[in-house]
Amino acid sequence: MRKNKTARRTSSKRRTLNNTSSKVHKLEKDCLQATAKFASQLTKEITAARQKESKLKDAISKLKSQLQAAEARVKTATKAKNTTTGKKQLSAAKKAHSVLAKTHSELNRQIQVTTKTLAALTKSQAQFVALRKQLSQFEQQWSNISKQSKLKAQAKTKKAKKVSAKSKSKRSETEQPLGDSFDTIMNEHVNQDEATELAS
Repeated sequence: MRKNKTARRTSSKRRTLNNTSSKVHKLEKDCLQATAKFASQLTKEITAARQKESKLKDAISKLKSQLQAAEARVKTATKAKNTTTGKKQLSAAKKAHSVLAKTHSELNRQIQVTTKTLAALTKSQAQFVALRKQLSQFEQQWSNISKQSKLKAQAKTKKAKKVSAKSKSKRSETEQPLGDSFDTIMNEHVNQDEATELAS
């Protein structure tokens, strides 16, 4: 009954050790993969920022042509400002021009922000790629070091086994001649005793 309880305890301890080691390995793997995930997410964000930047550039180029047309309308309306319809056309042209100018300045501000964001994202992506490379190099070095330490430990155990085997064989060799000499001494002593008994 006691053996069963002890077996249950040891098996439950083994399970908890296995669970913790698997959790540690999982966390280690997640940590190593996190840089790759961040880099891929940044790649998506960089792509989106580049698309936004290209759309803003297209919008600005269209807006520039619209601004030039609005300026031409303002110039023609200033020539005919003496009439009431000319005054109305001039105020409408000025309004349209001011709206286009505000839109142009807003698009310029947005493209500056997008460009700064794109530069920051690119820098972050480069950092994550470099970090990923460093982590993979560290992992390789760590595995090499652990393999070397394992090999050294195995070599030490093999040497210890060889040394203990050699010392045992040396002991047995040294003991055997002593044992033989003891046997021969005893045989000689017995032979001498027999010889003295026979002589008497």
